[in-house]
Amino acid sequence: MSIAPPAPKPREPFSSSPRSIAERRLVLDGVSWATYGRLVTELERGGIRLAYDQGRLEIMSPSFLHEIRKRQLGRMIEILAEELDLEIVGGGSTTFRREDAERGLEPDECYWLASALAISQQREIDLATDPPPDLAIEVDLTSNSLNKQPIYASLRIPEVWRYDGRNLEVLRLAADGGYAAAERSLSFPGIPLSSLLRFLERRQSVGERQWTREFRDWIRSL
Repeated sequence: MSIAPPAPKPREPFSSSPRSIAERRLVLDGVSWATYGRLVTELERGGIRLAYDQGRLEIMSPSFLHEIRKRQLGRMIEILAEELDLEIVGGGSTTFRREDAERGLEPDECYWLASALAISQQREIDLATDPPPDLAIEVDLTSNSLNKQPIYASLRIPEVWRYDGRNLEVLRLAADGGYAAAERSLSFPGIPLSSLLRFLERRQSVGERQWTREFRDWIRSL
């Protein structure tokens, strides 16, 4: 018998208005590719995220809430892969750059699934020869951030899960080179998007162990 995802309880006070505790972002124009490259090197271990799109640079310092949400989404993907017996390699917030397109970023999380075996022994990733991640997570709790879809598209990442604090979108790379919203994930086509959002909200009202058990039980019931 199929088990429906539990209806979420009211959100905790700290998460009811995610934009009030959002990450801090600064967007600069007229930044050269060389300057972006130097900043990537200098800030590599500083907890600062950079996104670059042909002269526009976003500098982002993630908040605690941002990190909570991206980790929850990542945990869901890892549990799905485990329960569905799929190979997976997590790339975290690896920096991906394409100098020819003058674009680069660090996703909140990224994963190789269909191409996991192809890169499982790699120590470095070169997108000129290696496959890009099959799926990336983008948590964006602010309204004035840089649009990263053109950057992800230039990196040829087939799928992006974007969460804004209230809505979860699955974006698929289309034939025209842009992203289009979809109801199902390429990596997990049997999993409805609405159920993923309900479980994401459910985690805000129950503990990690209970939430993990409920999520696993639901996947096993499908």
